[in-house]
Amino acid sequence: MAAVRSFRGGALHGCYLDEAGDTGALPTNTSPIQPLICLMGLTLNTAYLRPFTAEFLDLKTRFFPGRFGARYQHTHLSKLLEEIKGSDLRAAFRSDDHDRKHRHIGFFDALLDFIASYDCRIFGRIWIKGIGVPFNGTAVYTYSAQNICGTFNHLLEQKDDYGIVIADSRFPKENRGVSFSILTQKLSVVGDARPRIVEAPTFGHSENHAGLQVCDLLCSGLLFPIAAYTYCTGHVTNIHVHPGFSILKQRYASKLRDRQHRYWDLDDERWLGGLVVNDAILKRSGTHLFRN
Repeated sequence: MAAVRSFRGGALHGCYLDEAGDTGALPTNTSPIQPLICLMGLTLNTAYLRPFTAEFLDLKTRFFPGRFGARYQHTHLSKLLEEIKGSDLRAAFRSDDHDRKHRHIGFFDALLDFIASYDCRIFGRIWIKGIGVPFNGTAVYTYSAQNICGTFNHLLEQKDDYGIVIADSRFPKENRGVSFSILTQKLSVVGDARPRIVEAPTFGHSENHAGLQVCDLLCSGLLFPIAAYTYCTGHVTNIHVHPGFSILKQRYASKLRDRQHRYWDLDDERWLGGLVVNDAILKRSGTHLFRN
């Protein structure tokens, strides 16, 4: 594993925000709807944006050389436009294709070592949907984004640094509502609830941000299938819950746990931040996410 980079003085950190799953309700336990939604933030000291991007492109090229033909040879940076999606990688673990699974495991191993070398931190919310009950996806997304910003602000206070939030773009109306809800927390008449975050969240296209692509790989490629296997096995029967995801849980749950930013809140006297689970099926806590 590469050594963790160090940077002194006035750093600006990015928090890249992405989601896996959808905001629709789950009408029955056999419905093809995704039974959960995860939202994750991934941090990066932007002083390292150039080497972070270059090394990530090297990683993609090494494990998926067939995706990068002659049209990408004129510039290394153009390889950013060819995305490796987390949802495609997790699909291999529903199959009997051992070669694909072996390659994907090698890639995930290298990816987690890569983010550790940059001391990237993760945090977010996982919502396990109830079966046959309403699910307010818009409210869930907005609340989760606000929560992620709160944890990011704490990390920045701890480091005495500042930050920006870049979320994967969805639809303009949805983007506007989420960004505005956090702006009102910053510019409230009673004070700035997120003083270390310099602006309202902005929304970017993942083809242009290595941070968003890495966040997607972690959120959709690892966190979603691990959570689906942990909380939905035996309750939901569809393509999104599969016993093949167990290998991802066994190999990567503890590594995701170690990348969390968690902190003890003196006022509430409890741990905050990290990966928080809201389980509408059996009300199990987030600790089950990391238990093998």
